[in-house]
Amino acid sequence: PLEDISGRGLEIALRWGYPIYDCFYLACVEALDLPLATADERLLATVQTSCFAARVVSLARLAAARG
Repeated sequence: PLEDISGRGLEIALRWGYPIYDCFYLACVEALDLPLATADERLLATVQTSCFAARVVSLARLAAARG
């Protein structure tokens, strides 16, 4: 439910001091068990040592892999 995702997004935002709209994306990918591709290097650095590290991938890395 949306309440669960919004609550989890708020929890992540408060814990990390990160913008809530990005944390809603994280809550969604967590709830749906999906990856998140982003060009946001700050977000990539923030999640690097978290439970989201395996879910969040760099768009630049994806583009490089495609050749």
